[in-house]
Amino acid sequence: KRDSITKKFVPGPDKGSYMAAEKRVPIYFEELTINGNYAAKIRGLWQTINYIMGGPFVSVTIIDEKRNRVITVDGYVYGGKKDKKLLLWQIESILHSIKIN
Repeated sequence: KRDSITKKFVPGPDKGSYMAAEKRVPIYFEELTINGNYAAKIRGLWQTINYIMGGPFVSVTIIDEKRNRVITVDGYVYGGKKDKKLLLWQIESILHSIKIN
């Protein structure tokens, strides 16, 4: 499902290019609770289809039972050859601080 959303809403720099999960690397899945709500977190690598670009991503999906909705927030990093560990950690911290009112 993530790839269909990123294809539509996260275009790449060239016409016909878009973000998708890297299929050659396994995606890590974790169930957790964020502010009392069931959530699922995935992390892996993304690539740009029809362009040479990629990096790590983390995505959190939260079930909001009170309003009968599903909320997904996706964060990704691109930094060329730079170390991306701190940037991804900061994104993950932001995703874990989500509050549903």
